[in-house]
Amino acid sequence: MPEFEQSRIDAAYAHLDSVDEVFRSQRFGWNQDHGTYEYGGNLFDELVKEITYQGISGASADAAYAKLRQSCRVSEEDPIRPEDILNATSDQLSTPTTGLTTNKIRSLRDLASRVASGDLDLSLDHLDSCSDEELERQLGSVFGVGPGTVNHYRRYTLGHLDVINPANKKIQRGLQLAYSLKVLPSTEQAESMMAKWIPYRAIGQWHMWKLGNEDRG
Repeated sequence: MPEFEQSRIDAAYAHLDSVDEVFRSQRFGWNQDHGTYEYGGNLFDELVKEITYQGISGASADAAYAKLRQSCRVSEEDPIRPEDILNATSDQLSTPTTGLTTNKIRSLRDLASRVASGDLDLSLDHLDSCSDEELERQLGSVFGVGPGTVNHYRRYTLGHLDVINPANKKIQRGLQLAYSLKVLPSTEQAESMMAKWIPYRAIGQWHMWKLGNEDRG
C-alpha cells in the first residue's frame, strides 16, 4: 500500500508558495486550521470508503463506514478485505443494518468479487503502471464507480497530486474567498486559476475545498 511521503508533500507546498503569493501569505493559517494534505491507506479498504462515502460526508459518512465494518465483523485495527464483504450475509449488509443504499451494497459486492477473482488488480505496482484513462476504465468497471470516485481515489489514496475538480462548488467558493473575488468563479475560471499550481493542483484545491466547506456566509 502507498505510504505518506512527507518529503513529497513538503516539496509540493514549497512549490505552491513559490508560484502563488496569495497561497503563501495565507498558508500558515490554512495549515493550522486544516492540517496538511495526506494520502495513502489500504488500497482495497480505501476504495470501499470511496463507495461508502458517495453522496454523504462528515459524521454521516464516518458513521456509515463504521456500521459497515461492524456488519462485516472487522476488528478495529484491520482494514476491510474482499472476503469480509463476500462472507457477510444479506442481512448483515442490508440497508436497515448498514444504512447503505441497495446500489452501494451492490457496488461493494461487485468490487469484492472482482478483486477476489483477480479480475481487478488493486496492487500498487499495477495501479501505478496504469495511465489515467486505464485507471478510469478498470476502476470504473465496478458497478457504481464513476469518474468522480476514481479521481478522489487517485488524489487521496494513490497520491496523484495534480488531479482536480474545478466544477465543485465548494472549491469555487474557496477560491472566491481566498482571492477576494466578487462572484463565484466558473468551472473554466477555477481551472485557469489553479493552473499555476501544476503539478500540485490537488493540494491547493484541497485547501480551497476546506475554505468553501467551512464557509457559512
